[in-house]
Amino acid sequence: MDIVRKLIAIVCVAYGAVTFIGFFTFILPRGGAPMIDTVLSLGFAGFFVLGGLLALFKHWLAIPALVASCILYLVAGLWRPVAQLGVSALDSLSPEFYYSLLFRITATVLLIILIRRHRVRAETSIT
Repeated sequence: MDIVRKLIAIVCVAYGAVTFIGFFTFILPRGGAPMIDTVLSLGFAGFFVLGGLLALFKHWLAIPALVASCILYLVAGLWRPVAQLGVSALDSLSPEFYYSLLFRITATVLLIILIRRHRVRAETSIT
């Protein structure tokens, strides 16, 4: 299970890093984005990278970092469409948003399970 945790953590770091690179490569050179979009985008990418790095080293702080990343991603993707269209905006969002959200939530849940399992095993082991 240790290799699975490491693999998922590395994928989380890479996925968050791609968001950073995409933001600085495509969004900023074209005039940037509104401040709230910038903060939310960099926030969910940063927390995903941080959570992946912490999960790589089995640190319990990976759990709140990954959960914060999922929440910020959800807010970043929904706040503007829902403010403009209401609840009907959920039908108009692209499927890629939902796939990405599903990946983030799945990776977060798996890492939470693996980190908690490691903590419980470490606390109950006799030294």
